[in-house]
Amino acid sequence: MAGVYVQRATKKILLICLALIILVIILHPLAWLLVNAVKTNAEAQKVPPYWLPKKPTIEPLIGVLVKTGVYATCWGSYFLNTIIITIATTGIVVLFSVLVGYGLARFDIKGKMLVLGVFLIIQFLSGPAVMIPEFVFISRIGLYNTRVGIIFVYLLFQVPFATWLFYSFFQTLPYELEEAASVEGCSVVGVFWRITLPLSQVGIVTVAIMSFILTWSEYPFARILLETERKITISIGPANYITAVNIYWNQMAAASLICGLPMLVILLSAQKYFIRGLTAGAIKG
Repeated sequence: MAGVYVQRATKKILLICLALIILVIILHPLAWLLVNAVKTNAEAQKVPPYWLPKKPTIEPLIGVLVKTGVYATCWGSYFLNTIIITIATTGIVVLFSVLVGYGLARFDIKGKMLVLGVFLIIQFLSGPAVMIPEFVFISRIGLYNTRVGIIFVYLLFQVPFATWLFYSFFQTLPYELEEAASVEGCSVVGVFWRITLPLSQVGIVTVAIMSFILTWSEYPFARILLETERKITISIGPANYITAVNIYWNQMAAASLICGLPMLVILLSAQKYFIRGLTAGAIKG
């Protein structure tokens, strides 16, 4: 009996130690960003580096939010562009994919499997593989260095995945509820609006969170499709602290923290919906 207790206690201690090690590995970069964000640039450039700043300061954080210093950048425009692009992309992705996913899941549409197959193939295309064709295409249609152009590219990659997610999610919903509503005289639009959509809140929240995170933090396409200072997003902003004469590590760290804060808040506040949404289509029935 004592041996079994010792074995269970040892296993529990080992699991806790393993979890702590993984937690330290995950949180180490965030802690390093936070420490550097309250250092002066001279302290941030010390070799070898040290953890605790000798003279903590919030000047780097203020410098990101307010235009101060000779190396200040247009963070107000960065945030405005990012908010507009993220909200527009997320809204269109959710609206389009929920309608297409519902149609593919509930109706016997000719060419349905072809559409799903094309959407699936798109998921295998990595961003760098189509970066040059996307750049040429966007440039030729006159959308280079515009919000509309970058939103269009984001939709091309996010809508197929979101549609597949909604397609799987709608297949798990009981069809009998929609049949009952139809018998009572409800139209197809009424069934979707009054029955299916309220039951799809978990899926909608999941897709919205994923689209928000992917758009807010996207870098490669924003880097090649947005050029001027007034058009770029916050994912590109930290790179502006690398100049020809110096690298401002403290403000780069502060900018990275501020850029990641909205994603962290949204993910933590809606994580239960996010997890349920990802697993909703795993088991049918």
